[in-house]
Amino acid sequence: MPDIQKTSENRDFMFPLLGTLLTAAFLAWDSVTELGVANGVTYVAVVLLGLWAPQKWFLPAAGAAGTICTVLGYFLSPPGGELWKVLTNRALAIAVIWITAVLCSIQRKQADANVDKERRISAIVDHMYDALIVIDEDAAVVSFNPAAERCFGYAADEVVGKNVRMLMPEPYRSEHDLHIKRYLETGKSSIIGVGRELPGRRKDGSLVPMDLFLSEMFQKGRRYFIGIMRDISKRRETEDALRESEKRYRILSTAVEQSPSSVVIADSKGLVMYVNPDFTKTTGYTLEDAVGKNPRLWKSGIHPPEFYQDLWQTILSGKEWRGHICNKKKNGELYWELLSILPLRDDKNEIAYFVAVKIDDTERRKAEERTRHYAAELERSNQALQDFASIASHDLQEPLRKVMAFGDRVRDRAPAHDRKIADYLDRMQNAALRMQRFIDDLLQYSRVTTKTQPFIPTDLGEIVTGVLSDLETRIAQSQAKVSVSGLPTVQADGMQMRQLFQNLIANALKFHREDEPPVVTVAGRPGPDGFWEISVEDNGIGFDEKEAERIFKPFERLHSRSEYEGSGIGLAICRKIVERHGGTIAVHSAPQKGAKFVVALPRKPNLEENLQPSNARTI
Repeated sequence: MPDIQKTSENRDFMFPLLGTLLTAAFLAWDSVTELGVANGVTYVAVVLLGLWAPQKWFLPAAGAAGTICTVLGYFLSPPGGELWKVLTNRALAIAVIWITAVLCSIQRKQADANVDKERRISAIVDHMYDALIVIDEDAAVVSFNPAAERCFGYAADEVVGKNVRMLMPEPYRSEHDLHIKRYLETGKSSIIGVGRELPGRRKDGSLVPMDLFLSEMFQKGRRYFIGIMRDISKRRETEDALRESEKRYRILSTAVEQSPSSVVIADSKGLVMYVNPDFTKTTGYTLEDAVGKNPRLWKSGIHPPEFYQDLWQTILSGKEWRGHICNKKKNGELYWELLSILPLRDDKNEIAYFVAVKIDDTERRKAEERTRHYAAELERSNQALQDFASIASHDLQEPLRKVMAFGDRVRDRAPAHDRKIADYLDRMQNAALRMQRFIDDLLQYSRVTTKTQPFIPTDLGEIVTGVLSDLETRIAQSQAKVSVSGLPTVQADGMQMRQLFQNLIANALKFHREDEPPVVTVAGRPGPDGFWEISVEDNGIGFDEKEAERIFKPFERLHSRSEYEGSGIGLAICRKIVERHGGTIAVHSAPQKGAKFVVALPRKPNLEENLQPSNARTI
């Protein structure tokens, strides 16, 4: 910068000095030349220096100096020539000096104007937001403005003079020169004068999407092509974001339009702006019926004013309101719906809209009412069953006890040799005993649901240990072998679990083969879908598996009472207990192949599961 400034100062000093020296030389020459010679014209040379002198004052100063020196030369020159010729000569010299000065001034102004114009154009090109590239007929870059440098990553001196195809990706790079050649031959082009989108290739090899506008110009007989390019990356991002936003809007709009729930949108004053088709389907009000109306249009009138005051206070405070509400259809029919109203805020954080999502709850409420009715009926039925159990345990068993007691008295008084009377008494008392057992079993069956205890963590290993203790005598008599392993802790009614295993193990001991002692295996293991699988397996007489469903029905028997005792209600009680605990019971068997009962009970993750065979034992 200092060197440039010094050069400018030297240039500013050079022209005044040169003009002064020439003027002095011409005056000296004029003073020794005879009058009559047109020496004054020599000062025109000094005036011509004004075409290049940077000082604007140089031209008028040179003209004035030339005029003064021309006059002085008249007085300093040696005498000679005719007076009128000399004066005419001097006057013409002064005229020529000033004419030259005026012409030079005009030329200087035009040159300065051209320079200013070029500077303005250059400044405009340099400060353009868009990239501007000028190429010649050979596709060599002539001009490359700063915006082009920023866009492509090249400095101007890296590009100027080189083929413009270096800024193009394939296939445009290979086709470019051919397109120019074809245009120069035919004068036909599909892009000159027409804007289009093309990719550009940056210095780092990355591509940049651009808007290109191409035109041509002629200067001094040469043809040039001017390309104006704009980086549209951000516009593309905006367009992509807009398309994505429009896509989300279409999805949202479709979701609202096809929603199985009613959707209502209202402005900040509560006036309806939109209702979806499900709202029309539910209420009968069309979009035209509802738009611009207040939601009180479908107000049922069964809610008190305080109900609506609470609703509006909630949503006007910016909070969501949820609840059940009864509204009225267009045909006057009342219906219930589950309603959620959410206020939406604008950019100023002010409530601008309300969005209500409504689910027709009428059928659910009717079903709920039916469920309550059924529950009440079930409660009455259970109470009736409980009353029956109470009657059976007292009123029915009392006569049976009397039958048994009076039968014993009759037996004591009957003749000892009368075998027929003794047989009658045996039959009567056996029938009464069977009736008593039947009533006891029926009581047990009814108490599965009427005499229940809450579910608590229950160690099934301890339950089975207690059952085996109760069955100790029967186990010893039948020489049975019972093994237990892997039983977990579950959430259950302990008394009913005891009754379940009592029935299953007792059956396994009862239905054994005559020629082989019973072998009973009780085992537990984790099953699928969050259940425990507990199996009770024996080597007994088994049965045909097609009878598997029948044996779980009350009082169903596969064998006569003379073969095996019992009322046939034990397995029915087992199924009822298991189902009360949310489980299932199944059996697998074959004649003379034993039977395997599998009980599935829900596992509870919050319980400490006993996976170790700590309760494993063999009796």
